[in-house]
Amino acid sequence: MDLSQIALALYTGGVFYCLFKFISYRISSSKKQREFSQQHGCEPIQIKYPHKDPFYGIDLLISNFKAFTKHRFLETVTKRHDEVGETYQLNMLGTVGIMTRDHEIIKTVLSTRFKDYNLQEERKKALHPLMGAGIFSSDGAAWTHSRALLRPQFARKQLMDLSMLETHVKRLMNVIVNGKEIELQELVLRFTMDMATDFLLGESTNSLLEEQHDYHSKLKGFKESIQYAQDRIATHIALGRLAILKPDPKFQHHVHVVHKFVDELVHDALRGNSSDSKALPYVLLRAIIEDTQDPIQIRNEILNILVAGRDTTASLIANIFFMLSTRPQMWSMLRNEVAQLQNEPPTFDNISQFRYIRYTINESLRLYPPVPVNSRVAICDTVLPRGGGLEGKSPLFIPKGTPIVYNVFGLHRKQEVYGADAEEFNPSRWKSLRLSWEFLPFNGGPRICIGQQFAIMEASYVLIRFLQEFETIESRDSRPWQENIALTTSSLNGVRVSLNRSK
Repeated sequence: MDLSQIALALYTGGVFYCLFKFISYRISSSKKQREFSQQHGCEPIQIKYPHKDPFYGIDLLISNFKAFTKHRFLETVTKRHDEVGETYQLNMLGTVGIMTRDHEIIKTVLSTRFKDYNLQEERKKALHPLMGAGIFSSDGAAWTHSRALLRPQFARKQLMDLSMLETHVKRLMNVIVNGKEIELQELVLRFTMDMATDFLLGESTNSLLEEQHDYHSKLKGFKESIQYAQDRIATHIALGRLAILKPDPKFQHHVHVVHKFVDELVHDALRGNSSDSKALPYVLLRAIIEDTQDPIQIRNEILNILVAGRDTTASLIANIFFMLSTRPQMWSMLRNEVAQLQNEPPTFDNISQFRYIRYTINESLRLYPPVPVNSRVAICDTVLPRGGGLEGKSPLFIPKGTPIVYNVFGLHRKQEVYGADAEEFNPSRWKSLRLSWEFLPFNGGPRICIGQQFAIMEASYVLIRFLQEFETIESRDSRPWQENIALTTSSLNGVRVSLNRSK
């Protein structure tokens, strides 16, 4: 036997050995999964999306794309729950996943079996170039470290420096011409960017001052670049593995601009350029520096909070005004509720006293959650409390690698929870509602949004100050609310209204 024959024999033997090992592993793995499934009383899922293409689910992809382009994606995926089931199996480009709006399943994924799930890799891959390993873009030990670093900062009462908030709210109200039609959503986005950069960095974009003669913000390039980068990230997440088919050479440039601005502010803070910082307003950047000196981690955490918090808060505030603009009686009722302030700005403590302000905010978050659909992926074999069997009421075995997509938009519209008028804007329903996992505007479990009280306080303050300043609000657009889905969801047509000041 010559050397070539020996080499061929060794190669053939190696191939057969690898094949044998692979088959043995699959048999052993399948046996363990069957035993695990039987141990937990699981039954196979019977409720499945009726795919025309059962191999790759191209039919569902096309249906979703059509709904997305018509700005009816959320309506479409929610309607499927009525047609297919509360929890059903679907094929996502060859990956078998689970779609649900069952609050018990969502609770299991986000809380009860939290350690069995991670963020999907495509999401982390999309977020990482801009946000690095931060609280909203990482898992495991990195996430735990970020959470431990940031949570104390958001638990402090002084994080809501109302004098800072009042400054930016005044600027927002000052650009509104009495009785003139405006696009309020865009102004609110500018407001939340100004407020977020001031609170996080100690340097505001001051975009609401741009109309002033000769005004120039040194963060203007930052504002444009972070918006561009966010839009690209949203596209990447939406396309998933297909994102490689749509390259964007400008993306890295805008990421560089964002990083450069933040890095300069971080380095200034690390060098202690802000002397007598105790006399300055509360700024998250300075607070983080007390706990870590790593400039990259500081930058990542700041950008994670900025990207995750700025648009979500703007969406919440804009949607509140969208709904109130066609409900003059509700506007008057809310004005009467805050009249006890006698036009003085609210304090941190008395904001919580206004029940209908909170009901209105809750109802906006219910109908239009800023992040309406979310997902996790199983990182080990695990179990859901239901979803298996003919009626979907038996425990369901979930193999490692299975994505679980949960529909918060649909969850918030379940008539058995919210009543026959679940599609309607009715803040009064919150007088009697006592909910837990049926209401998830800020997620739940260990990864519940640490900035939720910040967002609610900011929205409450803006609403109260507008109620004090403006006697009426009127819609100037008869079109119904339509979705515009990016990293967060907002009103496609903006919020076209006119506001009339109190006499």
